Amino acid sequence: MLGLLDCKQDRIIFEGIAKVSMDIVTETCVKNGFQPTVVEMRQLFSLHDKRKLERAANAVLPEGFRKGPLLPRHVSLLTSHWTHDFPHPRLSKTLKYCSSAAIYNPANQPVAWGVHKEMGDIGMGYCEPAYRRNGFASIIMGTLAMEITNKKEIPYFYFKLTNTVFEKGAEKLRGKKHKDLVVWMMFEK
Repeated sequence: MLGLLDCKQDRIIFEGIAKVSMDIVTETCVKNGFQPTVVEMRQLFSLHDKRKLERAANAVLPEGFRKGPLLPRHVSLLTSHWTHDFPHPRLSKTLKYCSSAAIYNPANQPVAWGVHKEMGDIGMGYCEPAYRRNGFASIIMGTLAMEITNKKEIPYFYFKLTNTVFEKGAEKLRGKKHKDLVVWMMFEK
């Protein structure tokens, strides 16, 4: 594992690692001068019901609303809704190189969005409070999941254990809740 770590960095983040790997990751990082600063347990879901995902992805939007990708100019918007205790390390590159989906209101402002991130998961999902309970989160999740499914990959995501709203949305799409938790860990010098 040591050959995979860039020990010249001030911060190393592990997203979605298996809970059973925590000890060896922590031991290796500490031996190389890093200390754990964030450790969060996450629930893992995967999406397999293609018909349900297609239905969500193709749901009709209200008049004047449209779907489209997020753009690099939306970095500050995503940053303002980032709920973690640490900054996203590559957000501008994530938006540049990874696929995303957003719902735009008639004023051409994104009101709901998600990203198929570098590690393969669907993440950064958010819906502005004024636009919630319209099915927008399901539309975004279905859109990204269908894109992933069409590449013959399995769409998945993980979220904080306290995020019961997201869990209910995942269950609506018939997401498979995995019994093993995953961990987000950040180490800093």
